[in-house]
Amino acid sequence: MSTWTLPEGLEPVSRGPEAPAAGTELIAGWPRRFASPHADEDLWGVRFYAGEGVAITGQFVVRPELEGGPGVIHGGVLAAIFDELQGFTGMLTQMAAVTAHLEIDYHKPIPLGATVDLDCAVEGKVGRKLFTTATAKIGDQLVASSRGIFVVIDPDRHYGDGAARILGMSP
Repeated sequence: MSTWTLPEGLEPVSRGPEAPAAGTELIAGWPRRFASPHADEDLWGVRFYAGEGVAITGQFVVRPELEGGPGVIHGGVLAAIFDELQGFTGMLTQMAAVTAHLEIDYHKPIPLGATVDLDCAVEGKVGRKLFTTATAKIGDQLVASSRGIFVVIDPDRHYGDGAARILGMSP
């Protein structure tokens, strides 16, 4: 079990003025993403939705192609989903950020065919670092949890000119 804790003195993070309304499905601004891609490119079946404040919910069914050990999801797949889920908070904060640290605790095996519910929140920030937490549940049972640190970037400098516009964010 993790001993990672949130730092003292976290500044609150607000929802951006042009953030999608609560309940809106969050779709990435560019194609070929495994999370919430265009319907004809539904690679993993993961869907994310804007929550209240700076929270995100999500859901997916564990498909056979996501199998790691016999009959269960691959741990790396779940890590990628947690990374994407926490990274999508930029759509609510309207701050583009990249992963600096991602930590996951796997509490129980997640079987193929299970419907996994996801929850995520931005806990606060210190300087350019955003601190996030996330959980994965099957029904009421916690199956995995994650904590992340995401560093706010200028998308045009990081990805190339025009990225901020594509992402719908300001640097």
